[in-house]
Amino acid sequence: LAAGGQGVTYLVENEEDKDNPLKVLKEVILPLAASSRSGERAMIAFERECKLLERIDHPRIARLEEHFIEDTRAYMVLEYVRGASIDKLVRTNGPLPEEQVVELALQMCDILEHLHSATPPVVHRDFTPQNLLVQDDGTLKLIDFGVALEQTDHAKLEKSVMVGKQSYMPLEQIRGMASSRSDLYAMAGTLFYMLTGKEPEALTEVSVQELDSSIDSNLDRIIKKCTAQLENERYESARDLKVALEKIGAVK
Repeated sequence: LAAGGQGVTYLVENEEDKDNPLKVLKEVILPLAASSRSGERAMIAFERECKLLERIDHPRIARLEEHFIEDTRAYMVLEYVRGASIDKLVRTNGPLPEEQVVELALQMCDILEHLHSATPPVVHRDFTPQNLLVQDDGTLKLIDFGVALEQTDHAKLEKSVMVGKQSYMPLEQIRGMASSRSDLYAMAGTLFYMLTGKEPEALTEVSVQELDSSIDSNLDRIIKKCTAQLENERYESARDLKVALEKIGAVK
């Protein structure tokens, strides 16, 4: 399915699972010297992602079914999601209809509300078009928790290295201090991409109306608020963002 510097992702079949035989097998290549600093970091990252996924249970998040290590490879067996990423849909079909974007945005809020209200809260840090899959029935699934972190308190994460995709990262995430509001920023960037077919400009309060004046001004205002450069100028939570989006649906 995909290949990168750290490993390969496969579509596999589990013959023992008669109801849902197709699975995703994520293979992570571990450094040969597991006792080395890089090997230790790779093992810690793998175990952290597995433990995090084990405690997350939500119908809109791809489920971890099993994990194990074999020689110099670490493996995750994940739920297979039938559908395409938002990134692929937009690249194939162009910008999505506004009504569909709002409907998917409401689902995104449910996902983020679940993650941010966990104990301790989880910050995804890569809530982007590549990691959001639209299933055949129109519902969303979030994948790839490789850079997600647990938030030790509701104000700040322990300082960490910068991770994420540049166009979807707010300033605090670049500084290694991502929070739940950083995920809201990335979500708004994703909405901008869905509506315009263009990547949002990095570190910018973006406006969809500047590219398409026919888009609802209330939706434009919501996206601008979420991409405010100061955290405290964004919505306080995914729940508050959902309430604002629901008002657009009510008007429609």
